Amino acid sequence: MMSDPMLEHYGAIVIDQAHERTVSTDILLGLLQDILVHRPDLRVVILTVSSMTDRLRAHYGSNVPVVSLEALCPAEVIYSNCSSKDYFYSALRLVLEIHRTKEEGDVVLFLASAQEVVCARAILQREGTRLGAGLGELVPVVLCPGQGRAPSLLGEGMGSRGTVTTRGRRVFLSTSQGEDMFWAVDSVNFVIDAGVEKRYVYNPRIRANSEVLRSISRCQADIRKQLTGPTGKCFCLYPEERVLPIETSPQILETNLTSTILFLKRMKIAGLGHCDFITRPDPEVLMQSLEELDYLAALDDDGNLSEIGIIISELPLDAQMAKALLASCEFDCVNEVVTIAAMLSAPSCFLEPPVGRAQEVQQCHRKFRHPEGDHFTLINIYNAFKYSQRETCTLVTSNTAREGPMWLSW
Repeated sequence: MMSDPMLEHYGAIVIDQAHERTVSTDILLGLLQDILVHRPDLRVVILTVSSMTDRLRAHYGSNVPVVSLEALCPAEVIYSNCSSKDYFYSALRLVLEIHRTKEEGDVVLFLASAQEVVCARAILQREGTRLGAGLGELVPVVLCPGQGRAPSLLGEGMGSRGTVTTRGRRVFLSTSQGEDMFWAVDSVNFVIDAGVEKRYVYNPRIRANSEVLRSISRCQADIRKQLTGPTGKCFCLYPEERVLPIETSPQILETNLTSTILFLKRMKIAGLGHCDFITRPDPEVLMQSLEELDYLAALDDDGNLSEIGIIISELPLDAQMAKALLASCEFDCVNEVVTIAAMLSAPSCFLEPPVGRAQEVQQCHRKFRHPEGDHFTLINIYNAFKYSQRETCTLVTSNTAREGPMWLSW
């Protein structure tokens, strides 16, 4: 949008999953209101759940046409009085019980975080080997967006529409970010919903993120119940009387907005000067973002982007990291800062330790550690990776050759 702020090259814009309320979606919805004033010929299609319809009509006007689709027949929903502290092992026990029944169909298990997903896979792999051969194979599959390349849903042993062609049952392990990955899979017959999620919430007072465990929204719960179709079962590991929030909390209320404000400042230069937020951010967070941009010399005395700010806005990096990259030219450490920026932008390079081998993995990781901090540790890891490409059989760390796995994801 920086090069085409009025979207002159587009005749129609389709926004999918608007109810997820990501920062990017909310910003786009806000900017489009101003664009539509100047471009009445532009067509905007917003796909979302019915609970968000009134909010969008209040934002764009009550004369906006609404097309509603009938919801699928809901699956059989079974609620539980499981404690919020016990949901993890309760969910895994339920997976094993479903497998023992020999009922056909794959299982989708929604957990609170990616860490729980990895732990669940290790436990199910271990317990699956202890089950009788007559039950068929139990195959846990991790599907967490942002955790590296996701495997194909139509994997080995599956038909063109996801029907099972071999004796076995897949257990898809995912989080709230993976709710929309299963609509094309016909083989899913069971959904297990933990009913909670972990999200990072930015606290402007301490200028840091905190991991918060909280209930999912009613919107998310309804989406999960429809993944199996009318013949399936959805197990909700929470009481039916629990009151869930109607909508997903907007990320714009829970995120450091420095990069977002930098983008909006750049859009003002491009000629688009107004963003009418559907949900307005906290004024304290906005002021803190402006203070941070001013500290980075990204703003001039009038509060507009400086020359440095314009350059920072061109880089696909966090504002602080972009400024560090520019400063590295002065201190002759460009290669090191580029390496750090790349390592921080990519998914974590550390593999989760297999069950029972955590201490061994920690010993391997310790060889990469640098006394000056994590950023230098990342440089050590990258250098070891480059060396491993030249010497495929040996990895070198701190001038010490050692053969064997380093428990890193190349």
